[in-house]
Amino acid sequence: MSGAALGLGDWSRSLARRDGVARGDIAGALTAAMVLPAVEGGYGLIAYAPLGADLAQNGFLLGAFTAGVASIASMLAGGRGPLLSGSSAALALLVSSLIGGLILDSRLLGADGRPFLPTILAFVGLGVVLAGLLQVALAAMNLGRLVHFVPFPVHAG
Repeated sequence: MSGAALGLGDWSRSLARRDGVARGDIAGALTAAMVLPAVEGGYGLIAYAPLGADLAQNGFLLGAFTAGVASIASMLAGGRGPLLSGSSAALALLVSSLIGGLILDSRLLGADGRPFLPTILAFVGLGVVLAGLLQVALAAMNLGRLVHFVPFPVHAG
């Protein structure tokens, strides 16, 4: 029986049972709380790599912060089941490539000749938001059904 099918009283009483649903829910939540920030922090390191080693700490912290924010946003949006949310390896690689391209643009250099970080991160944020809006627009046009025409080995990676 799933935790969603149990009432609050039944769920809390299941804590006393060795195979109780509540114990599994709590164990899963604690596991995710320990593992997810480290994974997402690694993605932050990848994304911030083009900015240099001095900003690696910021990349890790922002990646770990993303794990918490995305999980809370997923829960508030009504997500059920596994609420492990955050960035992905693909997003980290795309952001890394975007940052690398922006660093090379001479118009984004500061007075000291180094890339001006606030402007670069603003453009990265804008790029991520625009990509999200594109996904929402594609979903509104029901184009997700086209995934059926993509071969399974492509899905599997």
